[in-house]
Amino acid sequence: QIITPKSKDPYLCLICTFLIAVGCLLLLTTTCFVYKTSMANKSVYDFSAETLDGQPVPLSNYRGKVLLIVNVATF
Repeated sequence: QIITPKSKDPYLCLICTFLIAVGCLLLLTTTCFVYKTSMANKSVYDFSAETLDGQPVPLSNYRGKVLLIVNVATF
């Protein structure tokens, strides 16, 4: 005879899975909301970049000019 554990409530696993999914969704939503509100009032001129020599250059130096920003990443 095989002994298997039985739950008193057959929907316990379903309820726990649902609560975990809702918790993850709330965490993701809250994190995205905080990031969006912290960046909402920023302009491109509030940031700086580095030259090839490693010197910081504020992007506000280029106000009123055409500016092309290329975001490149290496792996």
